[in-house]
Amino acid sequence: MKFNESDELWLPCPSGALKDFAASQRNEIQGTQLRHIASALVLLLVCIGIGRFTIQRLDSGQITCMRVQSLSSQFMTNELDAETRSQILTHLESCSSCQQMFQQQRTNAIPPQPPIFTEVEPRILAEIDHLMDFAMMLQTSDHLVSMRH
Repeated sequence: MKFNESDELWLPCPSGALKDFAASQRNEIQGTQLRHIASALVLLLVCIGIGRFTIQRLDSGQITCMRVQSLSSQFMTNELDAETRSQILTHLESCSSCQQMFQQQRTNAIPPQPPIFTEVEPRILAEIDHLMDFAMMLQTSDHLVSMRH
């Protein structure tokens, strides 16, 4: 049956071709949907992972992880008042993330070496000061570890 002259260019579909085409389209749509769901789950897991490290959680010492981390060098050099120092110690007793941060800093510590040149660049002096602060922090973290045992 011809409806017009252009219909003669169309050939009838082989048996089952339309059914196979529809099935392949369904599979493609389902695959796309699964990829979207998987992407959303990955994004959710990433957000949870990031949130775990960035959300300020209060512990019994009423000080946040971010605050402990920002005060770590002052803590190690005994530049903090007694109340803040006590809050940090209380926090460290119950926060494994901050304990790991202090341990990591301790592990990565490199003791400062005396300068080789008579005139040392200011950036090198600043780095030496930073390393000395870090060494003090490590000594304090040793004290924390001995308190826990």
